[in-house]
Amino acid sequence: MKKKTLNKQIDDFLNTVSKMGVTTKMISEDIGVSLHSLSDWRQGKSTPNQTNLLKLRDYSLKIMAKYSLDFPLIKELREPIERFYKFVEEFLREMPKENDKEDIIFSDHQKNLEAKEILMPILDFQNLDFYFNIETGEGFGLDHKNRTDRKIEKKYRENFVNNFNLLVHFIDKNSQKDVEELIFDGWEKDRAEEFYLNLPHDDDYNVKEKISSVAELWLSKKLKVSKTQILNWKKGKDFPSAENLMNLKKILHLKGKGSFLMYEFDCEQLKSMFLPSLRKDSNKRMEDYLYYKTLEFFTNILFVYCVENPMVEKLREDMKDSLIEENHKNVVLSFFKETHLMKVSRAFILAEDGISHNPELEPYISMNETRLSYIIRKNEELLNRVFTKENVGLLNEVSEKRFVNEQKEGLAEIISLLEKNEGVSNTAMLNLAPKFRLLYSHDEHTMEQIDVLTDQLATYLQSPLIKKWFDSEYSFEGLTEINEIEIMRFMRHAMLYNNQELRKKVIECAKKKMKLDSGSQYDDLLILFDDLSMPSVIERIFRR
Repeated sequence: MKKKTLNKQIDDFLNTVSKMGVTTKMISEDIGVSLHSLSDWRQGKSTPNQTNLLKLRDYSLKIMAKYSLDFPLIKELREPIERFYKFVEEFLREMPKENDKEDIIFSDHQKNLEAKEILMPILDFQNLDFYFNIETGEGFGLDHKNRTDRKIEKKYRENFVNNFNLLVHFIDKNSQKDVEELIFDGWEKDRAEEFYLNLPHDDDYNVKEKISSVAELWLSKKLKVSKTQILNWKKGKDFPSAENLMNLKKILHLKGKGSFLMYEFDCEQLKSMFLPSLRKDSNKRMEDYLYYKTLEFFTNILFVYCVENPMVEKLREDMKDSLIEENHKNVVLSFFKETHLMKVSRAFILAEDGISHNPELEPYISMNETRLSYIIRKNEELLNRVFTKENVGLLNEVSEKRFVNEQKEGLAEIISLLEKNEGVSNTAMLNLAPKFRLLYSHDEHTMEQIDVLTDQLATYLQSPLIKKWFDSEYSFEGLTEINEIEIMRFMRHAMLYNNQELRKKVIECAKKKMKLDSGSQYDDLLILFDDLSMPSVIERIFRR
């Protein structure tokens, strides 16, 4: 409710200053905020973070100060600006500060004894962009700094010392081996040659004295620091400067603020530092994974909204027929998972006992290469039939008729990414961000669970608060914060994560119950579901 009021206040403020000749473009240039962001804030599509809210507050003060000096502002202009300034001041006081946000996250997980140990480094190294509590339906973004604080780096000094010594030992041990020895140890020839070329060796240094540590000399020259400095890092007597730590990561092809500090290196990670091709392959696999997860999401949306189309129905049937085993909750998830297992996971199972550790791969491990290649080729043909101009056109038609703005934005973003052969950077957000969550959720429910949900919805509708809200056309005006929370809890049940199939099942259950039970609550339930098919109703609820 507070956020909705903030959007209204911003809109009123911008309208007020426009009467004074101050355009939105002028404000955008003065405070360094895009026109698009200002438009989204005033329309309620998003809200400004603390930094941008401070800019708006200071700008309103600047406006009042400037015009008070030149000529007195008339009451009709001055009062709205003062009201905006006071509202933002109060809003900022209530916004969680950076430490408050961390306290909220830890508080939500206080019953989990391992939570602090897991969450602390994630938060320290700013590896979390957005936090969302599924139980409360509340979340917030976390602002990141360009560099990790030196206090944080020193907090994890012990990890750095351990990893630095592991690195030195690893280089010294393997720098003595030639390509033939590596091949004898079981390395493939190409990998052995690449590893040898990227490691330092005695022969690389034109020094008369015997080299006690190739690694120490190599690191000293690469980082342009003294060997004494290297020894101090090994012993933990000193800690590298921010520049030296950055350069250390760079020569080892490491990325991320937590590298060298957040976790301890294992043997495979140390090897990969001297095998750039492995990292390149890994990055490509991750890009492919994100692309196919996004394509999977697009396929689910297509099947939900366009399955009546003969072309789409045929695609779904062919996808179902192609499955060796339908192990998951829906055809799309089974198809994409199975394709991934055959193309990627199967290639990494080298040991004979691989099946015991990966039982889901059993149907594919024993498959001969000819059969496997045939199925993969067939699946690729099916994948090429998913993201086509025709299917995009079908969904765009649905979008114009049935989608609210957030749904349209979510669909447009998915289509734009797939056109560039890219995927959503954080696939978990597909189920959390409203613009994606409103498009499709793959949650499934048994008939027993649906019965429970139906009963819960009917019980909610008997509540005077819900009944009043329902009769007042979903208005949130005049409600307390506790009332709002209760209504939104009800809405999470009613929206059912926008799962269209589940909605139909719930309505069917309600109709069956109406034959046995008396009372208007089930009539209201059916009316509610009819209303929730109207974009204007959904928009009113989710644009609070």
